[in-house]
Amino acid sequence: MAAKEGIPMSDTKSIVVDLTGTDAFSETKTLSLPEMAVPDSARLAVSVVGDLLGPTISGLERLLRIPTGCGEQNMITLAPNVFVAKYLLAVGKMTPDLRERIVNNMVVGYGRELTYRHEDGSFSAFGKSDSSGSTWLTAFVLRVFAEVHQTGLVAVDTGVMTKAAEFLLAQQQSDGSFKSVGKVIHQEMMGGASGSSAVPLTAYVTAALAKAKDVASVAGGLQKAANFLEQVSATTTYTALLRAHALVLAGLWSDEQVATEVLALSSTALPRRFWSGSTGVSDPAPGAYGVKTMDVEMTGYGVLALTMANRLTEAFQGASWLLERRSASGGFSSTQDTVVALNALATYAATVGQNVDLTLEVSNGGSFQQTLQITSGNADVLQTLALPVAAGELPVVVESSGNGVALVTAELQYNLPDSAVPPCYQIEVDWFSQDQETSSAVQACSLPVSDCAPSAGAMAIISVGLFTGYGASLQSLQALKDAEVIKRFELNDQRVDLYLEELHESSKTCVQFNITREFRVWNVQPAASMVYEYYKPEARGELLSSFSTQVFTDEVSQLPGIQPSVTTTMPTAASAATAAAFLTTSLLAFAVHAFA
Repeated sequence: MAAKEGIPMSDTKSIVVDLTGTDAFSETKTLSLPEMAVPDSARLAVSVVGDLLGPTISGLERLLRIPTGCGEQNMITLAPNVFVAKYLLAVGKMTPDLRERIVNNMVVGYGRELTYRHEDGSFSAFGKSDSSGSTWLTAFVLRVFAEVHQTGLVAVDTGVMTKAAEFLLAQQQSDGSFKSVGKVIHQEMMGGASGSSAVPLTAYVTAALAKAKDVASVAGGLQKAANFLEQVSATTTYTALLRAHALVLAGLWSDEQVATEVLALSSTALPRRFWSGSTGVSDPAPGAYGVKTMDVEMTGYGVLALTMANRLTEAFQGASWLLERRSASGGFSSTQDTVVALNALATYAATVGQNVDLTLEVSNGGSFQQTLQITSGNADVLQTLALPVAAGELPVVVESSGNGVALVTAELQYNLPDSAVPPCYQIEVDWFSQDQETSSAVQACSLPVSDCAPSAGAMAIISVGLFTGYGASLQSLQALKDAEVIKRFELNDQRVDLYLEELHESSKTCVQFNITREFRVWNVQPAASMVYEYYKPEARGELLSSFSTQVFTDEVSQLPGIQPSVTTTMPTAASAATAAAFLTTSLLAFAVHAFA
């Protein structure tokens, strides 16, 4: 089907069918299609599966929807595959096709992450272009690499894990806590306004070391960290959950201690259970704006701890809350909440296994009605139905009988006209040239829109569209990176993606670089540029600009990345495509070598 104009939008609602304590179930979820939606752009699909990890398994390739340009963000291409692999191996359902997909994803994610490694064994968001490794990201990588190693599907260099563990232990202080080195992208790890970051960071590193204890000598440091965590008080729900999770992984807390601590911190909206950083919070509706990524992450830690403590009834209450807030692709909204929540769901699902035999009826409250059977034999098969759509409310009614658990996910996709989507940022793109010379430059500036409340300190991408016949100078982009205006750049088909550590909260953020006219084009078509937050792509701004140039000003000519009087002959976007192909070939060669 041809692509529709406008901005793609989606809405997802999930229903957890629970027939473990009753023989009948009925629930309705309602989605809404705006009147202003682009005609014929709407699709409503309902998927049904008896395997709680079903949407995640089917959506492994879709979990990453933004460029993989950061050492932290890259982990989302790796970690979910690891948790799915552990689950499939535990329940004996690793088919040859799934094995091939997961192993390929693991190899690519593992190989790419090594490019962000420092000489001392640490990792950081942008590798050696950062001044040092990051305590938090190194712990994140160590834990996931250890889990990859434990699956036995991909050979992980134990030397890499050992050096990462040694870096972490080098950050351990005399009281057993760990100090924060390098930039912490996941700012909640710092403890926020609640106080010191030592407790949550120490709990996080302790959990990573506990996972890696079979491949690295960490016993002494692990004991010191555990002693520190037992002696300090947890000042926030997030910190308490991290601590409980770390101590149960280290084997220092009993099941009863874990359950008592974790359940006392939970909130209930029966039959669901969740954990929130806000006191007295009511359970926000699934998909509502008020659902915080931190609440998803904390509930993931709660489910993990309860599952390890063998409190499966309460763990299922938390798992149900998570399932209702998962996207159609199987992930959540950020890197860290996706990693924690999927780990929790996979651990829970592997513990309880599959035992389902139910009849499920899906209708729209009108003329559409269809009945499906879910048994242990087809529990891992994702069955999908297409429902009729019309502007207004679209109810999805689910009724079921039998026994077991199933997951129903309704996803409404549609496009809105550009003018109907309020931007979070304004973007300006100006082109400069010197008379008839072939050397030119482009400057893109982003300005936050106050009504949208852009995230403070948010990492972002400015994607600059290039007019046909022009290419970006790698020399110029490298100069922009060397000047630390940007952290990274990627050249794609007729656009340049520039990665910025953060955008100014109230003023313009500008980047600029040289471009070269490679050939003359008559009737040059408009070029699309955009800016968006790295972890919240919906916070964005877009611009479609027509071709025009202006004369260099002294102010612009002195900016980093600009060389107004030099005709650059460095490689441009066209040759970058060749380099990308070479990288892909190299990764595949690495995969072949790894399994030879």
